[in-house]
Amino acid sequence: MLLPSVGKTVQMCSYLGTMAASRQLKSVLIIVPATVMMHWLNELAIWAPGLRRILIHKSGERVGKGPNRSISRQMLRSLDKWLHRSRVERLYEPIDERDLEENGPDSFVGTGIAVVTTFENIRRSTDVWISHDWSYV
Repeated sequence: MLLPSVGKTVQMCSYLGTMAASRQLKSVLIIVPATVMMHWLNELAIWAPGLRRILIHKSGERVGKGPNRSISRQMLRSLDKWLHRSRVERLYEPIDERDLEENGPDSFVGTGIAVVTTFENIRRSTDVWISHDWSYV
């Protein structure tokens, strides 16, 4: 249960991090207003280091450079394939505080995927978003 006025974003991010660390989470879709997307990405980095964080929004693109930030079925399939490979390669991933201190937070990446986007992006490509098997939305 999320408690009122006690950092609901942090509570949700730590929950998702725990689910990812125990491999009970594959992919999660986080739909937020554009004004708080970076806040979510930052909190996920702190509280859910096992989640690969992906921003799907025009603000994540550099003009003329970098990847296209639009969603497609092919992109979601490739993320699923990446996750499967990462989990196979990280069979003995660190799971406790001491391992985190020795190996650093990057050693956890590969246990799940968090896609952060806006309500408008969902509205534009509803068929693509609902065709994916999300662990949580």
